[in-house]
Amino acid sequence: MSSGLHIQPKREFNYKLLAFFVVLCIFGGMIAWYGWRYYIAGELPPIPIPISAGRTGIDETSVSASQKQKHTTSGSQPKFLTIESLNVNQARVFPVGLRGNNEVDMPKNINDVGWYSKSSQPDEDISVVLLSGHNTGIEKDGVFKNLSKLSDNSKITIRRGDDRNINYIVKSVKIVRVEDFNSAATSEITKPIDETKQGVTLISDLGNWIPAKGTYDHRVIVRASEI
Repeated sequence: MSSGLHIQPKREFNYKLLAFFVVLCIFGGMIAWYGWRYYIAGELPPIPIPISAGRTGIDETSVSASQKQKHTTSGSQPKFLTIESLNVNQARVFPVGLRGNNEVDMPKNINDVGWYSKSSQPDEDISVVLLSGHNTGIEKDGVFKNLSKLSDNSKITIRRGDDRNINYIVKSVKIVRVEDFNSAATSEITKPIDETKQGVTLISDLGNWIPAKGTYDHRVIVRASEI
C-alpha cells in the first residue's frame, strides 16, 4: 500500500463557454424585447426574429371575371365599386356589419369591398354610403392598398343592383391614428361632407399591424359627394 502526496489537477475556468451563454442570453433578451414591442405596438424589429402576425381568416384568392359576372345584389344596394385612378375596376361589394369594437367590418376577400348594411343605399337619400376594404392581406395587397393616395376631385362610381351607376367626387382624404378613430371620427364619417348631397365614405386600415389589438395602427378616411 502506497502512501504519498496526491495532487489534484487544476481546473481552468472555461471563458469561451461563459461568453457563449452571455451572448445567448443577450440574443434571447433581444428577441423577447422586440417581439413584445411588435406585439403591443406593431414596431417592426431591426433584426430578423421569428414573429407571427396572427392574422387569420383572410381570403387572398383572386376574383375572376366569371365570379364578378355572377355577383348580384338587389335593387338599389351597391353591387360594384370602381375607382379608375386607383385601378379598382368593378370590385364586388358585399353587406357587412360591425366589428366587436363598433368599427365597420371588412369583407373576407381582400379584393372585395364591404358595405355597412345599416348605412344608405346609393342615390336613395341625403346621407352616407359607408364602404370598407382591406389595405393588405398577409401576402398580397388589398383592394384599398392605395386608398391614401387618392386625390381630391377623383371620381368614385358605385353600380347598384339595378345596374345604375352613381358617381361621386372626392372631397377629403385623411389619415388618422386608430386611437383617434373614436366616436367623434365615427360621427364625422356617417355624415355627408356636403349636406345638400348624398355622400360616400371609404375606410381602410393602414400602417403597422398590432397583434395585441388585432388591427392596424392607422385608418384612411375618404369622403366624397354625389355628382
